[in-house]
Amino acid sequence: DQEAATVYASVSQAITPRLTGSLLGQFQNSVYNGGAFDKETDRLFLLGLNFEYQFTPHLSGHFGYTYDKLDAFNESGFVTHPNFDRNRVYIGLTANY
Repeated sequence: DQEAATVYASVSQAITPRLTGSLLGQFQNSVYNGGAFDKETDRLFLLGLNFEYQFTPHLSGHFGYTYDKLDAFNESGFVTHPNFDRNRVYIGLTANY
């Protein structure tokens, strides 16, 4: 199994009556218990910037960017499985009824 502790913060701000922006930051520290990765630690950092534009009360568009970073290491501080940096960009459309 894995024990995890997470801290996050999110801020949302109306930029115009139809455009809203939000910023999200998150940190997660996880420790494995047992198995092949016993006592190894994962540290995950996330930072996201998102925008929503309300075309009508039932239709909105979304776009944003998220940066993720994972650091994995054992008790001695040695990297044990692949670390990564990831950049994600997305665009979407939401319809409500």
